[in-house]
Amino acid sequence: MSDPIVEHVRNSTQTEHDSDVAKMSDKQLREELVVLRNAVRLHRDEKGHDRCWVDDARLYGALPEKIGAVSQLPRWPEFQTNCRRFWESRQCPTTNTNSCSSEEKT
Repeated sequence: MSDPIVEHVRNSTQTEHDSDVAKMSDKQLREELVVLRNAVRLHRDEKGHDRCWVDDARLYGALPEKIGAVSQLPRWPEFQTNCRRFWESRQCPTTNTNSCSSEEKT
């Protein structure tokens, strides 16, 4: 079964933000691919508080449109709920889903 996020990305159409891609040489495309892969890897490998959902600025900085991450935090109850949901979604390292049984949570 394929990952729905990967399928969404593969099926997405080119946007106005990607108009520069058609003009890039093969070398430029390879260089851009390396930059984007490194940005994703850096984001993936962040630990501790750097993994918080509000700290995506470096990942978004790899995009050519340079639209930064939203820096305004939600109200405290929503923030706590989102942080709890984020933490819980990372407690099942053996599965690719966000739902896991209580026995799998550590």
